[in-house]
Amino acid sequence: KAAEVDPEIRRVTEAERITINGVEYDNIYQILKKIKKNRTAWHDLYTYQSSGVVHGDMILDNLLYSRADSNVIIIDPAPDGNIIEGPVFDFGKAAQSLYCGYEFLLRDESCVEYKNNEIVFSESKSLRFSELDIFMRDTLAKQYLTEGERRAILFHAGALFLRRLKHQVNYTPDNVLKFYGVGVRT
Repeated sequence: KAAEVDPEIRRVTEAERITINGVEYDNIYQILKKIKKNRTAWHDLYTYQSSGVVHGDMILDNLLYSRADSNVIIIDPAPDGNIIEGPVFDFGKAAQSLYCGYEFLLRDESCVEYKNNEIVFSESKSLRFSELDIFMRDTLAKQYLTEGERRAILFHAGALFLRRLKHQVNYTPDNVLKFYGVGVRT
């Protein structure tokens, strides 16, 4: 959908390889071909625990921490419209926030350069986000997800960035290649 309205997204997807902030990666269609050919990866993506309890927007902005009793309160659920209704989706959404720095990118409107098949943009993420990401993926995920679901967390985080493109082309069109780059890299 993003490529239908944004010629730059359409152009960036055409190459087999792409460089993102100095590191070369397979581009999106090559990544998807590799996943489809890899039975373990494909199995990890389509086999997940189903649950009627899905928050749907498990980003750091939706977690409130009480210093008084050390409880965490999760606010602003968005459980509707998600294809995957299971805990792996919420962990993927949390990785979108903690591993990928979603909130930082969303608020950053600095310049994005694209030329010669390279996307260049500044990135920032706090040390605390990185620490929380490690705790979430190494400790919490082991309590709630299967091994295959844990392997799929970053795929879901990347897919969420790419899914965001259809909104990003309208919301902040100058930022769209950052979201594409992070999605492909993740």
